[in-house]
Amino acid sequence: MIHHIRKHTGLGLRPAFDQTIPLCPQHHNMGNESIHLNKKVFVKKFGSEQSLLKETQELIKQQERNYLFNG
Repeated sequence: MIHHIRKHTGLGLRPAFDQTIPLCPQHHNMGNESIHLNKKVFVKKFGSEQSLLKETQELIKQQERNYLFNG
C-alpha cells in the first residue's frame, strides 16, 4: 500500500507522490503496530516517516543505478 506522509496538508488533501512510502497492509492500517492505528509504536519500532522516506528514496536510487549499469 502507499502511505502518504501528511504534513500540513489536512485530511482531505494528499501530499505529492514523492512524499510516500510503501507499507504492507499490516503496517499501514490493519495491524496493532500500524502507522494509522498506533503511530507511536510504529515509529518506535521502524523509525519516523521521514527516515523511512529517506531510506525508500535511497533504495530507489540504488535500483535505478543498477538498472542503468546492468539493465
